[in-house]
Amino acid sequence: MQKSLAVLVIVSVVGSVPALAQVPSGISGAWYNPAQNGHGVSIEVLDAGRAIAFWYVYDRDGRPVHLYLDGRIEGQQIRGTAYAGSGMRFGAFDPASFNLDTWGQVELDVHSCRDLTLRYAGQGALGAAFGSGEVHLQRLVQLRGLGCDYDRLPEGLYQGSYATTRPSGAAELVAAVDEDGQLWATAPRIRGPRFVSQEQAPPVILGEPPVLPAPGLDLHALGNTGLDDESAAFPGESYENRVAIQVFGPLQFDAAIRDSDWLSAVSLRRDASRNPTLVQPAPLQSLVNREFQFSALGQFVDDSYRLVFQDNQRICLTRNGGACEWTGSLSIRNLTTAFFDFDIQPVAGLPNFENRPPIHGRGWAERDAQGGISRVVLVGGDGRNGLGIVASAVPGGRTAGGDKVGPH
Repeated sequence: MQKSLAVLVIVSVVGSVPALAQVPSGISGAWYNPAQNGHGVSIEVLDAGRAIAFWYVYDRDGRPVHLYLDGRIEGQQIRGTAYAGSGMRFGAFDPASFNLDTWGQVELDVHSCRDLTLRYAGQGALGAAFGSGEVHLQRLVQLRGLGCDYDRLPEGLYQGSYATTRPSGAAELVAAVDEDGQLWATAPRIRGPRFVSQEQAPPVILGEPPVLPAPGLDLHALGNTGLDDESAAFPGESYENRVAIQVFGPLQFDAAIRDSDWLSAVSLRRDASRNPTLVQPAPLQSLVNREFQFSALGQFVDDSYRLVFQDNQRICLTRNGGACEWTGSLSIRNLTTAFFDFDIQPVAGLPNFENRPPIHGRGWAERDAQGGISRVVLVGGDGRNGLGIVASAVPGGRTAGGDKVGPH
């Protein structure tokens, strides 16, 4: 049974870094409203706290007006007093004739690297006649060499918890953020084949890095039911849930979720104590012929699984000492990352798993105090079912060259 849930939002984000992401220097350039082509704004970010802007606009009689904004950067907003220059005649350019008079107040709300809102309030003898209002602007040109990106969750290991709508206390999450800023999190518990219960499924949470038009993290939550057999007699349960997170405090976030009949809250924060244990680069060669074990929830007795890393970057998942029931492959994208990609699917003919699509995801390894590989974590999904495996090293299982790995 699959339950699809609508987009959910109520988020509070905190951290030990500045509370709000700063306006990136890459917003410098020209902006305009396509529906009002003929006037626009030029922005120059000077440093972390200051920007100037020039608004090329007109008065109510159609004469050009050039407004200058000396702006303060506060979070994702540029605000300050706007001034109008007059008096200096063309050709003479006599600074003694130049007047710079207060026109009013202007705010620029930066929603993304290509979308902002200009709010204005004319004041005093010069600006009051213009009133107040707002204009939505899009990027027209960007200055060469200035990237435009928002804060994102830093790479490394995270710890956290989740709560369901039928409270049974906060439950653990094991998580990491890869080099692309993508979040991978799972509950350590996993449902095994033919598990039947009214208990809500533990989650697997996949988080995309901040994307336009808003700087945020899009969480995609699935039930950790990848090993559920989904037979007619014992149907599996899969849940889907999306939450939009504004990432302003990159070391920690807490999301309270409304209108869900499954998850009610998610909390994650950087795990400073565990980060040195992340093995980097990804130790695929050190994993060959190694075995790792974990348990999956059974109806009456938990199933014991072994995750075996074979030659040629292949993996095998066995249950209770039997043959491979799931097989797949491993790969890495570069030689410095701590994370590897995996895909895994049931072997042909495995009862009640026909036509199940492959599960794709990301994995990593963690070291123990002696420098050996103590556990591996795999987190992924197939769009319907999540799969999160936290597997501990089987004592005595070592590669020919030992299992020592290099420094982080």
